[in-house]
Amino acid sequence: MKLILCEGDSWTGGHFIDPKLERMGTTNVNDRDNDSFRLPKLWPYKLGKLLNKEVINTARAGSSNDGIVRRIIHKIPTLLQTYKPKDLFVIVGWTSPERKDFYYKGGKIPDSWETLYPNQLDQDLSFDPDLEKFYKIYLDKFWNEEEYFDRYIQHNLLIHYFLKSFGINHFFFDAFYEIPKSLIDVNMKNTTRANKFVNIPETKVKLIQDIRDNYFVNTSFRDILVSKNDFKEELFSNYHPTEKAQEIWANYLYKNIKDIK
Repeated sequence: MKLILCEGDSWTGGHFIDPKLERMGTTNVNDRDNDSFRLPKLWPYKLGKLLNKEVINTARAGSSNDGIVRRIIHKIPTLLQTYKPKDLFVIVGWTSPERKDFYYKGGKIPDSWETLYPNQLDQDLSFDPDLEKFYKIYLDKFWNEEEYFDRYIQHNLLIHYFLKSFGINHFFFDAFYEIPKSLIDVNMKNTTRANKFVNIPETKVKLIQDIRDNYFVNTSFRDILVSKNDFKEELFSNYHPTEKAQEIWANYLYKNIKDIK
């Protein structure tokens, strides 16, 4: 292992904005000018220091799992032009599966992938009445456990077998959920429910269970922080992990991968 590629949402990509940039009017945490302030505070950088390995952190605040999948599939072929598969290690911090991307064209903002946050019902889409109307229809008719649970499984299967096809070592973890309790954990512990209630075929359930048993950290980032009762105020800032929390997670991951060559 020479290079670690890290992907995820704000729990991997950070929510820290340089105060100097804020005073200049920058509000986008993903702004490239913010990288030098943001990246050293995050678990990928801290993990790289612990392992003495190079790290690339392509995670983006606000990302959906759709976005995580796109970025990994785009990035890996580029890295393979320089590195051998055995030199790469990929860590994916999945975000809440409820988030959903659509490609937005011909509206009030430039064409781009836009993320809808169905469990964050205060999302402001008033800049485009058509998009706002679509969002309401999506919430009413198309946002449901059956869809996003199955999509989460597909994301895991796709990236696992994509990386495996190149011989790239990897593992996953769940960062957090926007719902109180992980539906993924609930369903994975109850194959009957996964098979019947959300119409997931048993063969697919077995595949994802194998991935969770062999390629997942055995707890979520958020659960590790919540378990540390004495430090809760120090570990969360507007629901996001503080730098101290990022350090705790880096140390936790280090124990899981320090022996991987």
